[in-house]
Amino acid sequence: MKHEPPVLARPIEILLENEDVIVVNKPPSMPVHSSGAYFNNSLQRILLNKNGFTDLRPIYRIDRVTSGLVMFGRNHEIARELQTLI
Repeated sequence: MKHEPPVLARPIEILLENEDVIVVNKPPSMPVHSSGAYFNNSLQRILLNKNGFTDLRPIYRIDRVTSGLVMFGRNHEIARELQTLI
């Protein structure tokens, strides 16, 4: 098992969930998706492991140290459409 850097133990608040998107309030210290030394301690992976959300596609990202709203498409097509609009 790979040792990962810790992230703050703050809850991930789900602000909107429907068939197309999930919008969450990302706490600081965790990356949006797996990268570098982070795999399980990423927002996308935590949402999968704790909430069972599969196939989430980030519409945009914010820095690991930044907190704020992050929107995920529930599939590739929705994510691509929303990325184009933004």
